[in-house]
Amino acid sequence: MTHSDFIHAPAQPDAKVGKLPTPRDAMVLTAAQWLPQRGMAAVNLIEVARAVNAPRGSIYHYFPGGRDQLLQEALALAGKSGLRIIEKALRSAMAAGVAGGTDSAKALGATPKSAMEAFVSAMFSTGPLQMHASHLSGGCPVGAAVLSSETESADFQPILQAIFASWQAALVSAFMSLGAVSQAQAGQWARCTLIAYEGALVCAKAEHDPLAAADTFDLAARMVVQLLNAPPNQ
Repeated sequence: MTHSDFIHAPAQPDAKVGKLPTPRDAMVLTAAQWLPQRGMAAVNLIEVARAVNAPRGSIYHYFPGGRDQLLQEALALAGKSGLRIIEKALRSAMAAGVAGGTDSAKALGATPKSAMEAFVSAMFSTGPLQMHASHLSGGCPVGAAVLSSETESADFQPILQAIFASWQAALVSAFMSLGAVSQAQAGQWARCTLIAYEGALVCAKAEHDPLAAADTFDLAARMVVQLLNAPPNQ
């Protein structure tokens, strides 16, 4: 797993193997990376283009909708990156289940809580690495946008809501496939996972200490695991 795979540290835009990202792709990626580092107000077209050596005259050719279009595409990229992290954590949990028995379904069915705990562990283990890769200045581009007054407009709110809804749905699906008793239960666990991860990102950035970041994500993961192990309706 590379640093670009970590949740909220957007991966490179999809491209054919061996093909370098276009200046347009690089601008979207850079904007997504700058959002949690600089804040939304500090992300502008000219500086982003300069950072990736894109011709200034091509800015509005790439983004006829201007800065709003760049930011919206950066957020969409961050949303897709989050989904990929959930998918990879699910594959990791399933692989752990297969390692415990010859039949995947049987292995997962025998210890569904263990599989779900493996899923949570795989997700939260990316947090400290993400913070390390960004020199403790990273975070969630989507979370940064949510906290900005600029995104309270009708142009951004539906985008942000759709991203969080897609993460929630992916987490529900993962918990259901790993043995959640009901969709309602999976929904509760998914919501708790999102709250814990986003909160851990904020705390780790505020603490600005690699060791504290590792402890923060470990504690957040254990909080989610405690919920998984709690009796129903508690």
